[in-house]
Amino acid sequence: MPKELRLILRSARTPSPTRRDLLAVIYRQQRPALACFAVFLLAVVLYRLLAPAYQAEMSVLVRHGGVGPVVTWGLAAPRLEPDEVTENELDSEVELLHDQEILSTVVKAARLDSAGASWFGASWFSKLAGETDDERLARAVRRLDNRLSVAPVRKTMLIKVTYRSPDPSQAATVLN
Repeated sequence: MPKELRLILRSARTPSPTRRDLLAVIYRQQRPALACFAVFLLAVVLYRLLAPAYQAEMSVLVRHGGVGPVVTWGLAAPRLEPDEVTENELDSEVELLHDQEILSTVVKAARLDSAGASWFGASWFSKLAGETDDERLARAVRRLDNRLSVAPVRKTMLIKVTYRSPDPSQAATVLN
């Protein structure tokens, strides 16, 4: 008895899985998927908390920049301003260091709005989000303002400026 062999032709191309097929796999494997998500989230949070952050500090001496006493025919005109800086003047200088124009100048000089300024680079994010140069500059200024700490030192004419960054050269560049 001869056996009859039949050939079944299969299509050379197999269809690709749909979104529904992929979601069905994740739905069937909920616990491992949630465990992977939780481990990934925990790793990101731990890295953010434990990543090395470099801090650069600088002290600024505030003093009056006026010209010395005016000398006319041997007589010196008395200086009307005291040599000491008042607390109000010190607070004004602190607020000036948080001024948006000064911070944008620092951002441009230190190139904080360029692609290598952040951990992941700004270029792919700005291309993805469709950011303009002004929006990228504003975001860099906000980031600089958040990382910059400016405070007057009590009972002195000094202002302490601190900047934290994951990159040590960037921290030094910003304060310089």
